[in-house]
Amino acid sequence: MPWTTGSFEGPFALTCTTPPLEEDLEVTGQPQTVLHFSSSTDITAFSAKLCDVAPDGTTVLVSRRALNATHRESHSKPTTLKPGTIYELRINMDVTSYLFREGHRLKLYIACAEFPYLWPTPKPAVNTIHRGSLYPSRIELPVVPAREYPKAPNFPHPPQVEAYADQEMVVPHYWRVSRDMRKRSASVEWGNIKRFKPDEETVVEREQRVTVTANSADRPADVVLDSFGRFTVTKPSGTVDTRGKVYIRSDEHVFHTLATLDITYDGKPYFHRDWRAYYPRKFR
Repeated sequence: MPWTTGSFEGPFALTCTTPPLEEDLEVTGQPQTVLHFSSSTDITAFSAKLCDVAPDGTTVLVSRRALNATHRESHSKPTTLKPGTIYELRINMDVTSYLFREGHRLKLYIACAEFPYLWPTPKPAVNTIHRGSLYPSRIELPVVPAREYPKAPNFPHPPQVEAYADQEMVVPHYWRVSRDMRKRSASVEWGNIKRFKPDEETVVEREQRVTVTANSADRPADVVLDSFGRFTVTKPSGTVDTRGKVYIRSDEHVFHTLATLDITYDGKPYFHRDWRAYYPRKFR
C-alpha cells in the first residue's frame, strides 16, 4: 500500500524525475528498474524507490526493492563483480496498482544503501550508473492504457470492533537517529511499550527495542544490531514474564549472532536458553 513519506534525497542518492504528467497514468503490475552499472569493488547493492510527487511537493512511496548485485543472475549461485566491468542489473520491484494523477511527477531514487532495512555490504564501493543508447538504464512500468474508470462503489462502513479495554501506550513508538562524529558511526533506535487488558483479570504488557549501528563508508562491514523484546502476562494466579535478546555483529567475513531467552514465573527463573552461531557472509 502506498504511504506518504518525506523525501529520500541525500548526498548519496541519484534521482530521476519526469515532467508533470499531462494526463492520468495507471501503473498496475510489477515495475522493474534496469541499471547498467560498474563498481570499484566485487560486492555491492542497489536500492530503487518509485515515488509520486504531487504539485505541492508531497511524496508518496509507490514501490521499492533492493538487490545485492552479486545476485544479478541467480539467488542460489551468486557471483562476484569484476571491478570496472559494466553489468546489467534488473530489480523487480514490489507489485503495485497506482494511479498517478495529471500534474503529478514520477520520481525514481537510486541508492547503494538502505540503512537500517538493508544490511550494508562488506566493502567500500564507488558505483557508476551508465546511460545512453549502449547502456539504457531505465525503469519499466506496467502501464494500463487510458480508460474510463467506473464510478467508485459505495461500500458500507465496516462494523465497529471493540478494542481491548484500558489499552494504552506506556511508551509511545519512537524512532531516533544519532551520529557519533568521533567514531564516525550512525545509529537508528526504535521501540515502544504497550499495555492492554484482554479481559477483566488479565493485564498484558509488550515491549520492544531495537538499535542498529553502522560505521562510516570506509568500514561498511562493521555493523551491530542489538534488540530486546518483553512479553509480560499478569493474572490473579501469577505473572509470566518472557524476555528475549538478539545480538548480531558483522565484519567483512562473518556474521556473529547471539540470542537469549529467559522466562520467569512470579519473578522466579523458569526457563533459560542461549544460542550462539557464526555464519559466513557469502556475498552478503
